Amino acid sequence: MAQKSGINAQYNVAKADSVPVRVAAWQHRRMFDRFLTLFDLPNPARSLLDIGVTSDRSYEASNYLKAWYP
Repeated sequence: MAQKSGINAQYNVAKADSVPVRVAAWQHRRMFDRFLTLFDLPNPARSLLDIGVTSDRSYEASNYLKAWYP
């Protein structure tokens, strides 16, 4: 696959339905669920600040906190 150029090009090298992307999404979901459990979230008495790491939207799990947090 040819290398893409531009912002977040390093993230867009695998097809959305590829095994690496599916494994990453599965792992992100596990981390996300653990995060919610450890910090008792969502909780109306708490705030959550998402500093963010990427603006990439190529995959379902690219910005999973924004996509999955209620």
